[in-house]
Amino acid sequence: MDAEAISRGRDGTIYIAMGPREYDEVLDSEGAAALLKISVATLHRQTRAGRVPAAKVGRGYRYSRAALLALLGQRAPEPPTE
Repeated sequence: MDAEAISRGRDGTIYIAMGPREYDEVLDSEGAAALLKISVATLHRQTRAGRVPAAKVGRGYRYSRAALLALLGQRAPEPPTE
């Protein structure tokens, strides 16, 4: 992935380009668990079972905010413009 595909918001949030002008916020396990209102242990268990989409990065997981909101049946908000 080239550096142009990754941007950082003013608050430090990381966005990854998913296509032309589409960006998705990436969450770590703690952020994803907070969004889903479940414990990190439950999140990891559900991820390993294939019920929660994630990318394995090193020893941890990274989660797409849009994918998690879709899992909850909500629409992801637009990312901030810079």
